[in-house]
Amino acid sequence: MKKKSFTIVGAGKVGTTIALLLNKKLKFDYFIDRLINQEYENLTNKKITTVNPIINSDLIFITVPDNYIKSVAQELKIEGDPLIIHFSGALPASEISLDYDKLSLHPMMSIAYPKIAAQEFKNHFITLQGEKRAVDRFKPFLSLFSDNYIFVTEEEKIKFHLAAVFSNNFSTILTSIATKLLQNDNISQEKALEIVLPLLNDSFKNLNYQKDLKNSLTGPLVRKDSKTIEKHLSILKDNEAKDIYSSFKNYFEK
Repeated sequence: MKKKSFTIVGAGKVGTTIALLLNKKLKFDYFIDRLINQEYENLTNKKITTVNPIINSDLIFITVPDNYIKSVAQELKIEGDPLIIHFSGALPASEISLDYDKLSLHPMMSIAYPKIAAQEFKNHFITLQGEKRAVDRFKPFLSLFSDNYIFVTEEEKIKFHLAAVFSNNFSTILTSIATKLLQNDNISQEKALEIVLPLLNDSFKNLNYQKDLKNSLTGPLVRKDSKTIEKHLSILKDNEAKDIYSSFKNYFEK
């Protein structure tokens, strides 16, 4: 049987991660981008093409920023009847305004380093949104991505993306605030991170232990330690950080 083929449009972090997941299992036709990234070429062992070739692949993955999905899709030169997949967490499959089967696949994970992300991909949930025919066409490929998947509606999809932002992106912002508090002439950002990261690991372990949100939270809010809370707020010089702390306090007291 002929080996199924794929093309990736967008040779960034997400596109490179998908290439690493698939390039030994499916035939890799094209890795397309407007710029050459030698690091990602070396990682995937695939040359990036900056021209717009005629694509005749079974799967076309569009892994460009959300604002460019529609325009990039419209510029594609396509033969055959591919399944076209984009990876936006916020936009529906219909953002690809072409007369082909299309799907939106969003991994509930942070993709910062493709080599690590490809190794960890299967440990994360993915959401799938699209018409039934597109979903059915993708089902034979699901196991290449993850055994943990959930089908969502267009309305549900954005909630999953927002949940990912709160749990992942915002935790990184909070860690940034924490490290800035610790930095001085003797403590570098790297050292501050070294001090703070074990606390993040504690939080993850506590949450994972019994999947109990209430009992996993510790600290002055839980103890209703108003004196410590007031002291914390008094030493925060950054007004945005103070507002964040106050908003957490107000949310917890609801």
